[in-house]
Amino acid sequence: MIADIKAVFFDSGGTLTYPTRGTWWPKPRFGELLEAARFPPPDRRPAEAALAEGSEYLARHPAPDLESELATYAEFYRIVLGHLFGSAPAELVGRLAEAAVYDLDQQPYPDVVPCVKRLSEAGVATGIVSNAGPSLQLRYRDMGIRDDFDPFVLSDVVGMRKPSAGIYHLALDRSGYEASEVAFVDDVPANVEAAASVGMRGILIERDGGAVADLEDLLELLGIGPQDRESSARMA
Repeated sequence: MIADIKAVFFDSGGTLTYPTRGTWWPKPRFGELLEAARFPPPDRRPAEAALAEGSEYLARHPAPDLESELATYAEFYRIVLGHLFGSAPAELVGRLAEAAVYDLDQQPYPDVVPCVKRLSEAGVATGIVSNAGPSLQLRYRDMGIRDDFDPFVLSDVVGMRKPSAGIYHLALDRSGYEASEVAFVDDVPANVEAAASVGMRGILIERDGGAVADLEDLLELLGIGPQDRESSARMA
């Protein structure tokens, strides 16, 4: 059991949420909007290559606000469509960019809401530290759980990415807690190790099977959940 934890900061995708279509890419309504614009569905390999090229652009151009995120996704889709078809009609690009920023493309795992409720009842605060753009706040609003997390630290907004130590220090500063009072949960080992390196209790969640395979395991590890099943943590 981990004692004296006053807050738990979570990663988002793969930790608290999963894509509603079974995959994070392509973004929402890609096939639907292509078909409406009379473009043929691309073959898998060209589509993967186009998405990889566009994703390199996204990685180099973090968007600190929704307006710039919309513009960034517009350029992303100009790259993708140009790679696939040799042309990128402005109207189609605009619709794809709006869907990428504003459409809900994920949902929380079933254990998220019960876990957050039990943490709150135990007096443990919850926050988000995610490598994501500002539209993630819209996703959490639309899922009905945005108000459950504070701080809500997004890499594109703050100009730092996990596993950089700076983004963890920023989250701690905003929360008012000491590092030793905070557990950090992520599905990427390097991010967990980085959190541990700044003094947090790093916890790796492995939803496909691991020492901490779900948030019930996390609650037990924190001494909050039921103790009727064996639970141990892979911790940095």
